[in-house]
Amino acid sequence: MENMRNNLPEIDMEKLQIVLDTKERYLDGKLTLDEARAILRERVKTLRPYEIALAEQELKTFDEDECRKEDIQQMMELFQDVLDRSRPDLPEDHPIMCYLRENDEMRRLLKQVEELAQYPVIKNQWLELYDELHKFRLHLSRKQNQLYSILERKGFDRTLSAMRSAMPAAFLRKIRMMSSSPCSPQS
Repeated sequence: MENMRNNLPEIDMEKLQIVLDTKERYLDGKLTLDEARAILRERVKTLRPYEIALAEQELKTFDEDECRKEDIQQMMELFQDVLDRSRPDLPEDHPIMCYLRENDEMRRLLKQVEELAQYPVIKNQWLELYDELHKFRLHLSRKQNQLYSILERKGFDRTLSAMRSAMPAAFLRKIRMMSSSPCSPQS
């Protein structure tokens, strides 16, 4: 397996240490969300997703239960002011670009859920939407089988093990809950 850093541009490890220290102090209750965000805005400025992965990989002590302990939504809130969400400059047929397009489609479907939820249930509209959401099981399976294994060979193993065990299971549980809830249009 390669070293993760060999596959990334030059990294400011001091910046990543600030990110981890701020995150830990926030999670330990030593900083409020606003205080932690202010530190990140002032000292970190911008943060690429791969920098978070590298910090977790190289600077954090391994914890067997880390994938169960990590609250992704909480981390997104913490990093929202500094996280660089720009798209990578990759060919259109690159696997990452394909996954980004699929993520865009999921966002579109979730907006449809929000829109439909405002009105009385029309069964066929909801069933059509459930069918579309169900297709994302394939998306997540492909992501695990193709992208994750490639990234692991490039040294991105620790963060991916958390993603591999937590994200797909949580997402699939949500879809199952939606389609089997007593309020679902299938009942």
